[in-house]
Formats: sequence, C-alpha cells, structure tokens
Amino acid sequence: MHKSFNELLKDQKFSKAYNKVQAQKNNAAKTVMEEQYQFTIADKPVKIVQSENGTTYTLLINRAIDDANTFENLVIKYENDGSINATIINYQPFYPLNTMDYFTNSAFNGLQSVTPIVYNDALVSTTGKISSDCYSVCTILCHDLTESGPYSVPHPPGTYCTGNNVTIDCVVTCWGDNIGGEDTGNDIGTVDNTSGGGTSSSTNSGNVSTPPNNCGNCNNPIETIPVLELGEEEEVIDPCTDLKNKFVSNRENIKPIIDSLKTFLNEPDERGVSFKVTRVIEQPDNYEHLWEVGNGNTAPVSLGGLWYGSIHTHPFGYDTMFSWQDVDNLLSLYQGATVRNKALVFNMVVSSSGDVYCIKVDNIVKLKLQIENDWNIPELADCEDSEKNAVLLEMMQIIYSSDSNSERAFLKKFSNYGISLYKADSTLTNWSKLSLTDPVSANSIVNNSPCN
Repeated sequence: MHKSFNELLKDQKFSKAYNKVQAQKNNAAKTVMEEQYQFTIADKPVKIVQSENGTTYTLLINRAIDDANTFENLVIKYENDGSINATIINYQPFYPLNTMDYFTNSAFNGLQSVTPIVYNDALVSTTGKISSDCYSVCTILCHDLTESGPYSVPHPPGTYCTGNNVTIDCVVTCWGDNIGGEDTGNDIGTVDNTSGGGTSSSTNSGNVSTPPNNCGNCNNPIETIPVLELGEEEEVIDPCTDLKNKFVSNRENIKPIIDSLKTFLNEPDERGVSFKVTRVIEQPDNYEHLWEVGNGNTAPVSLGGLWYGSIHTHPFGYDTMFSWQDVDNLLSLYQGATVRNKALVFNMVVSSSGDVYCIKVDNIVKLKLQIENDWNIPELADCEDSEKNAVLLEMMQIIYSSDSNSERAFLKKFSNYGISLYKADSTLTNWSKLSLTDPVSANSIVNNSPCN
C-alpha cells in the first residue's frame, strides 16, 4: 500500500523510524542526514511493505544535481524488535525514458546499488567501517497478465494489486568500504539483474543464491517497492470530496447534465453520458463528456484510458437503483482507467423517482472477485454472455421486488463487493453516504451520513 508522506508522519511507528534517521535539523533547515548524504525527500507517496520481519517504508529522494538516467530511494526498515535501519538504493535503468521498460519478468532491468545510512553504531565495526558489505535487496512488483496496457508488464504494485499477481525478486547487492553518500557512483558495487543476479518467484516469496561471506544482512532482506521518478501514482482522494468536486463548473459540472437527463425519464430507452479527462503537465485538466442513447434498459458506457465515469437514466418502469450490469460497468471503468484517473471513477444513475445515486470503488480486489463469482455461478455454466446478462438482470429485479426499500435491497446485495453508495441531495449541491445498520437483518435501517 502507499500513503502520502505527511499522512505517514502521523503514524507513530513511521514517525519514530523517520525521526531517528533524520536526527535533528540544523540552522540551514536541512537535516543532518540530508547534509551528509546530499538528498531531499521528494513529494511522492511512500510505499509500505509489511512482512514477518517488520515494516519497510520506501521514499523517493532527489539530489541537488540529479542524474536524469537514474532514480534513488530511501528505504527505512522498522524491525519487529524495535531496531531501525536505513539504506539508499540507486537504480540505473537500461532504458531510463520509458518506465514500462524498467522491469522485465520479475526483476529490475538495469543496475542497482546500496548505500547504508550510518546512524546506528551497531552497523559500524571498531575500524570505523561497515561490518557487512552486502545486502539482499528484494524488489516487489505486480504483473497482471489478464490486463492490457501498462498493467500487463511488471510494475510497482498499487493499492489493489492482488496477491496472485505479486512477484518478488531478490539479488545480493554490495557496496564499497567508504561511509557516506558523496562518492556513491565510485564506491558502490552494482548488480546487473538481467544477467541472472537473483531468482524470481510468482508467489509472495523470493530466493537468493548463495551469498558471499560478507553478506551479514542477507538473512534479513531489504523488501522494497520502488518509487519511480517518472511513474504514475494512484491519487488518493476522499470519495465525498471527489463527488462534491463533480458539481464544480470547471470540472465535470454534472448538475446541468443531470437536469437534462431528468427530461428523458419518460422515454423508453435509457440515456447516458460518459466522462473523460485529459491531463497534461503544467496545464489545467480538460474535462469532456459524451451523450449516448441506449437500447431499452441498457445505456452504452465509454471505457478505457481517459474515460472514467458515467451517468445514465433508469426511466419509469425500470428498477430505481443500480442493476447488476451497472456494478459490472463500474468495475470495467476502474480497470480501464489510467492510474491517475482511478480515484475519479464513478457510475451514477438518475432514477425514475428523480433521485440521483452514485457508486464508487472502495476495494477493487473484492469487486473483481465478486463480479467474477456472479458471472461463473453453476446455473449459468452453459449460457452465452447475453443469456447470463439477462439472468443476472432478472435476479436483481427479484431482489428489488422482495424489499419495499430499494436502497436497503441494493446495500444488502452488494454489502461485500468493495463498493460504496452515495445519494445526492435535492438541490444537487451535496452527497450523503448510505449504509446499513445491520446488513443481515431484513428490516435494517439505511443510515444517511452527509458528506462534510
């Protein structure tokens, strides 16, 4: 998982580890460690790895004079016994301008080196040199062969990378005798991962070949998710904040769109609007939408890349709330959206009653698993896709007809699908999150929690 640096500073464990590494501020407003090793912390999310040995935090760092062909990470490890260690990992990709070429199979495609941060006396021998010259560096990646585009090649995992897609590649990486970071390029030994320096695994563990005699740290590996200089990061946006932003005029500006959609509630066919955003560095985001006419109780949804959301109608005579296909469309929108757009993904319905509802993804792993389970139930084993859709639509209609409260019926059905349900107020200026007091009870009350 990953969190923002400022958010992590509120975490007691990370704050203790970071403050110990940072030592204290000097008069120039730089830390002692930053002065000695000549770097600053970059404004990028911190990658967190929890293992049986402890918790590892990986941060991108910058130099006053950066090498455009390399990137560096500060890795801080908080051991279960309370001890804290830190290292700098330098990455030199063979193809530095294309992040999709940074990794091949399950390994880093280039050279890497390690510099220990010397703030713990236990690391230093009586001669003033590091007691262990080599480290086992285990790189954790995600590789989803079922996807297309950037997710089909190995990449640092995001928040929702599933366990079956995780790979770990461990290599023994050594450095020279000099302590400090000034002469990093000359003093640190490197490992070429493309030449078989380590072994890879398709599961959540990696193996290291027989280490050299001076590899005192190989039994306690550095487990890290690289934070890239050029890599896209999933934005972390509060769903309520994102939904309120959709009313803003220079964003999606959905209020006039919803008002227009309400005029089609007497039409026999669903109407829909798909949304996309184009993002260019140092330029305002460009939001666009596309009107689409459906066929009966189905409205088309534009998917992939820049497309990230949809609003459609449920005319009179159709179910008030979302159909199973609407939830499936939310999954498709999320999977198809670019990394930066995933936090924006939504699916809305303008119901026959005029109420406006929205569903958002909380946990893509749960959502994907549950949709796949529904699609593959034994009763549908011999059905064509069109027949499966028809049966799943009818099953939802039965669920809604069996409960006088369609909001409660939806929340009960999809309580474990990793999604959340929101309802707009009558003025289309704010949202409320809907939830059940008891998902199991037939008479459970629907809680209405306004967004702040």
